[in-house]
Amino acid sequence: MDLREAYRILGISETDSETMRKRKYRRLMLLYHPDAAGDENIHRSQRINAAYEYVKTHSKELSFGEAAPRWNAAVNENAFCDREVFVDYSFLDKRIPIRQVAEGKYLWDPYLEDFKMLARSVAMRTADLIREYACHGDEAGLFHLLMQDFIEPISCARKVGLCQEAGEESEVYAFAGAVGVSDFGLVRALQGREQSFEVFARPEGSRVAISDREGVIYGNLSYDEDSFYYVVNPLLLEDIDGVKAKLWTGELHTARRDLNCAGKLDISIQIEIGAAVSGSVSDHYEEIQKLLEWW
Repeated sequence: MDLREAYRILGISETDSETMRKRKYRRLMLLYHPDAAGDENIHRSQRINAAYEYVKTHSKELSFGEAAPRWNAAVNENAFCDREVFVDYSFLDKRIPIRQVAEGKYLWDPYLEDFKMLARSVAMRTADLIREYACHGDEAGLFHLLMQDFIEPISCARKVGLCQEAGEESEVYAFAGAVGVSDFGLVRALQGREQSFEVFARPEGSRVAISDREGVIYGNLSYDEDSFYYVVNPLLLEDIDGVKAKLWTGELHTARRDLNCAGKLDISIQIEIGAAVSGSVSDHYEEIQKLLEWW
């Protein structure tokens, strides 16, 4: 065995820190240890152990040239933990695997990183924390809190939204989605309505409901893009100076009466952001810590 083969067996790279190498080794052992995966994996688990021991002993023998450049994205120093950054090169060549290019408390930059790769890295970190704290509980809740640690809504909205207006004082961005309407009478009232009205969003469980000024709930909000849940919802739920939202209704699709919703209303949420508005990331450190300790 040489160092390159050991790296290949462990799925690590020259840019991985010692902590990340140990984390990846533990993941492999959880998958292939005979106690968990059966005796047929004894040989594979032995190779993994041998590769890890070889790397610890010989990692300084192989020079990979200059240090890899830092990932060119902003950092949230207050994030609960670091994460791996992945790039999927399969669009260039199917034979090229997903590659880890960095590790740190990097914020998501839509121009640099695919949202699916962000979700992948946060899901892996969620699993790591659950193992480290030996806890079982609201895994989805932990994942969503960690996702918010790595997404700054204002800057991301400017990059993923469809720009409608760009003036000296503000810009307007549109985000496509739908509202699931549960009341048949409300469906009839909304049919053919295409004028805009103010958005009054309020959390309903883990989702966001849209209501009018009188508090009449139209239904839960969904989006065409998964990233919008973490970019748009905070802008709707938080009172941010210089940020205004309006909702435009479009075509309404009625559903069968035996379904939970009477229909879905196509919408476009248009968010006006002042040119001078700069974003920030909400601090979820204590909330995540309590969640892990409570389990």
